[in-house]
Amino acid sequence: MSVISEIFTSYRRALTASRNLYSNLYSERAENGRDFYEKFFRQLVIPFRPAFENSTSREYVGRQIERFFGTRNIDFVAIDGTCYKDPFNDFVVFFGGAYGAKGRVSVEGHPPTIKYQRWEMNRDVSMVAWIPVPFAQLTEVSGPEAKETFLVSDSDRVNLASIHTMLMQLAEVYLAYNVAVASVTDAPRLIMIDQSMSGIMAAASHGANTELAGYPYDRRSLDQADIIVAIAHPFNPELGVPSTKRFRRYTSVLAFCHEKNKSSVTYAELEQALGLSRPELISDLAHMETEGVAHSTQRRKTLLLK
Repeated sequence: MSVISEIFTSYRRALTASRNLYSNLYSERAENGRDFYEKFFRQLVIPFRPAFENSTSREYVGRQIERFFGTRNIDFVAIDGTCYKDPFNDFVVFFGGAYGAKGRVSVEGHPPTIKYQRWEMNRDVSMVAWIPVPFAQLTEVSGPEAKETFLVSDSDRVNLASIHTMLMQLAEVYLAYNVAVASVTDAPRLIMIDQSMSGIMAAASHGANTELAGYPYDRRSLDQADIIVAIAHPFNPELGVPSTKRFRRYTSVLAFCHEKNKSSVTYAELEQALGLSRPELISDLAHMETEGVAHSTQRRKTLLLK
């Protein structure tokens, strides 16, 4: 066998081994994904088709919609965004945009039928924003993370700054505000956006580190207890929100008080309703007392939890 034949034969063997390794890894990971779905993830998937095939369930949905919106016709707008960064020789352009598709969902008739009506494209709305930034001024518009000395290139600073992502979030929020304050004929009854407003604007889920304490409201000043009770939302017993996990578990206690419309509850009630032990509850209530939540008045509770 010539030297060239040996080289090509070795190359073929290497390619065959790599292909077999890739196929085995692909099959193994697919099997792991299937096991994960069957053992865990499928329990989180809720099939709605059986409910919507039942006329009684559809009537119930229609009544709930009418009770909340005052009508069985829901005009909505669904907002989604896109973003990118386009570097040139001397500057980089950050772009963020949001598009809102409008439509109507109706639950009418006997038996009720769910209908979806797509509005004309000229009634859809959009919002775009772009910022050209010279590389020489990139550190002025980027966050402190992008100013670290270990970032030796402009591309590293651009990637870490994530300005285009923040522009997209800004476009989505501003578009949601724009359609909310539109005229009566164009304003939707429901705005769907794939962002947490509190997370975008204040990251309220990580604590009550705001400057609202002391702000005058309703002939008094807001305090730390008002803020913590307010950011404990949302409350939804059917979805188990907030959860009883250790992180911010005290919010589940506040949600229970709100659901029962009580200013005081017993340990036994909380243990039975939340499935928590007495030591866990004592620890959570101690945190609430430290922050001043446990001394909130019933009037304050009614004001912020309704």
